[in-house]
Amino acid sequence: MTVNHVLILRLLDGALKTPELRAALPWRLGDHLRVQGAEVRFEQALDDAVRQPRARNLASRRVTLRLSGGLARLIARVRENGGEASYADLAGTLADLSADPQAPHRFLGQLMDSGFLLPVTGLTEQPADLLGEVAALLRRAQTIQGEVAAGALAALAGALQAFPALDSGARPAALDAARAHLAAAYEAYGLTLPAGPVLYEDTAAPEMQTLDPAPFQPALTRLHLLLAVLRVFDTHLLFEPLLRERLVTGLGRGPG
Repeated sequence: MTVNHVLILRLLDGALKTPELRAALPWRLGDHLRVQGAEVRFEQALDDAVRQPRARNLASRRVTLRLSGGLARLIARVRENGGEASYADLAGTLADLSADPQAPHRFLGQLMDSGFLLPVTGLTEQPADLLGEVAALLRRAQTIQGEVAAGALAALAGALQAFPALDSGARPAALDAARAHLAAAYEAYGLTLPAGPVLYEDTAAPEMQTLDPAPFQPALTRLHLLLAVLRVFDTHLLFEPLLRERLVTGLGRGPG
């Protein structure tokens, strides 16, 4: 059994909008950030939980900003600190640029929203204990909402551990309970749990399954008709190129 990593990471994305958690973490420069003359460019990740419920940050766009004095200071400070800097250090770097003491915090918030600055969470691509690691990150904010969400993730971890031993009759209720735990974590931040399964279970057939290809032979010459449908429903853009490659390999290139 494993938890839906996308839903957990989207919870963390929401929590990272809070000033308390932002102030508790170190930050690094955005992906592929580089200075070119009087401009600074970086990649901004785009996430669409409605259109992409099972995958996160599938798209990105290039952002170009004028290299202001504040941006130049932040870039230099992060690079001087070995690639990351605390929130307090970043705010201090901007402190003398405005008489308004809140101006540095508003500016940093905008840069964090845009992806110019990214949080250093310590999470790997495949963490061994995603629920525990995210709960620890949420607790670093030392807020009530962080404690509530972390407690809900701990309850979800317990449900995840107990689920494989349940018989089939008890599993629907257990799945509902697991979803309720994660929904409580989202609600702590005023968020709504997106659609999608909370838990996944890997299964394996005892032996390779084979199908008789004969009934499908007439359809193989008309597979190209599916391409238009795949463009609409293949949200991960995986199947269309695979099918196109199979068609070209088996039938050759068309006149176009």
